[in-house]
Amino acid sequence: MTLHCQTFGFGPDVVLVHGWGWHGGAWDEVASDLANAHRVWVVDLPGHGRSRADSGAQTLDDLVRALGACVPPGATWVGWSLGGMAALVAARRGLAQRLVLIGATPRFVQGADWECGWAPAAFAQFSAEVEADAGRALGRFASLHLGGGEVQRDLLRRLRATLLQRGGAPDQAALRAGLGMLSASDLRAQLPDIATPTRVLHGTADSIVPWQAGARMAAALANAEFVSIAEAGHGLPLSHADRVANAIKDFIRG
Repeated sequence: MTLHCQTFGFGPDVVLVHGWGWHGGAWDEVASDLANAHRVWVVDLPGHGRSRADSGAQTLDDLVRALGACVPPGATWVGWSLGGMAALVAARRGLAQRLVLIGATPRFVQGADWECGWAPAAFAQFSAEVEADAGRALGRFASLHLGGGEVQRDLLRRLRATLLQRGGAPDQAALRAGLGMLSASDLRAQLPDIATPTRVLHGTADSIVPWQAGARMAAALANAEFVSIAEAGHGLPLSHADRVANAIKDFIRG
């Protein structure tokens, strides 16, 4: 299947990959800013947004194959949350020239040696809620994107409205597959072998992926820097679009 991809502007290529449950519209403000000096590729993940048919992708490798088929090689990949995991796999495959990872982690669920994630029981409960009522679960999921210093009510309204754009909730099969990727993927052992220049952006009030996960990921990567945004939550492309766009542009300029 061919994923839905929008292209804006002219210049060095930048690929924007959204996270679980969202769609490319979450990048609208960032993409508009970047398009002044870059060619921006905004992809809807399988079963999300305008990529309405589920591709059957069950693993991150499947997902990256689908993404790589519709964007140019050698671009800067900007990945948010699950999109950040996909960007790491793309870098390992030599598809990305640079990485910007936003609210990303090499492992989403806690383990014996990894406390920077969701407890397995909490993740299982959330997965059950998605199966029972995806729309309601996504609404609650949006509330988890808030940070400590943001205007809570207005931002939450905006987050929930954005989730429902481009055809509403993603396909159930795609949501299930994405949760499977988040549950099963552990990229920590691969991080030292990824030499792609990387900037990691993370909100210090992120309640979905703790900032410590981003910091530890940056420390393990061969060529990465960690940048924190005080009091920001997980929804950085929406809550801090200017900061995100400027961080991407500055990083590309070197």
